[in-house]
Amino acid sequence: MDILDQAELVGKLLLAAFCGGFIGWQRDRHQYVAGLRTMALVATGASLFMAANETLGSDRMAANVRFAAYSPRSSWILSNNVTTS
Repeated sequence: MDILDQAELVGKLLLAAFCGGFIGWQRDRHQYVAGLRTMALVATGASLFMAANETLGSDRMAANVRFAAYSPRSSWILSNNVTTS
């Protein structure tokens, strides 16, 4: 990984932190629980995870994250008989 790749990675992480922070700032204004810091950290962590996925060249990592993110939510919906419209 040369200096240009590292600069690109840092730029992506900063952009993710800014975008997540903006979303969090809007949530803070409406007094939601997860605000600025939470959204900035989540967005930066997701960006870092996908950058590691790009660097390692493994697409399985990203596919498993998608499955893991939806699996608990769907089992909760099914176990509580929640209907969606």
